[in-house]
Amino acid sequence: YDDSGWTTFEGVSAEQIKKFYLTRCDFAKFKLVLDLGAAKGNEAAQRGWPVGPDDFDAMIESRSFTNGADKEAVKANYRKASTNQLGSIEELNFYKKAAPSVEEARRLGGCLN
Repeated sequence: YDDSGWTTFEGVSAEQIKKFYLTRCDFAKFKLVLDLGAAKGNEAAQRGWPVGPDDFDAMIESRSFTNGADKEAVKANYRKASTNQLGSIEELNFYKKAAPSVEEARRLGGCLN
């Protein structure tokens, strides 16, 4: 399951849009997804750091697909979704989130670049 390209796409995509507040220019703060499985007050502890399109392309190379042609489609879908999701965000609020590792910080920088 963890080696599958499609489930990697779904998981990494969800990481970009869930559990933390995103501030847009015309909204206050809002949650895009409510995680009903998280312990109350512990939502932030279960979310990973975002992965940008370039890092996703490298990550997906080691994943398996039933149809090999899907790999390029998954890369294109992630790049488009990531650009749309992060493109209009002015502020990411990672309150109560543990500090990222060096690699996670590098990947976060790739998302914001």
